[in-house]
Amino acid sequence: MRLGPMRRAGPVLLLTAIWACEGNDAPVGPEAGARVSASTSPDLSALAKYVDGPLDLPTDLVQQLIGPAGGSLSIGGFETVVPPGAVSIPTLFTILVSLGDERVHAEFGPHDQTFLQPVTLRTPYLGTTAEGKAVRVLWWDGASWVPLETTVTADGRLEASTTHFSEYGTEEELRGITVSGG
Repeated sequence: MRLGPMRRAGPVLLLTAIWACEGNDAPVGPEAGARVSASTSPDLSALAKYVDGPLDLPTDLVQQLIGPAGGSLSIGGFETVVPPGAVSIPTLFTILVSLGDERVHAEFGPHDQTFLQPVTLRTPYLGTTAEGKAVRVLWWDGASWVPLETTVTADGRLEASTTHFSEYGTEEELRGITVSGG
């Protein structure tokens, strides 16, 4: 069966309309995370490694349209929890992991948006070289890794809150602190 031009264009027009409206109600401010690009690739040496080698997953990306009611998405131990009221319109949230990389990091999206309420993100801790150490979730600001206030969850992940997204990872060890016994 042959589809008419309007019938074929319908999905394209719908996606274009969604894309055009996506950022109109979204608050954006100087707190929004820097968009990571090849010229600002983070130095991953500050991040923990997976003990058993890189993630072995069927895909490197999850995405979920989450609206004002809230929701969540996860992949490979990374998770985003969006509380009710964090966004005013349906927003495409993403988590992109690097399947061939031994370092514990992921890129969370959307970029360049400040959320109305802090969202929770979780990163792997158990099964990493950071396990058993006092470490934090770090975010890449385009020039350096910035620590967030972090807790350990009951299921062995690190948890932090943020009002914007960027690249995040699990710290290898606390920087600038020397531990000595006596």
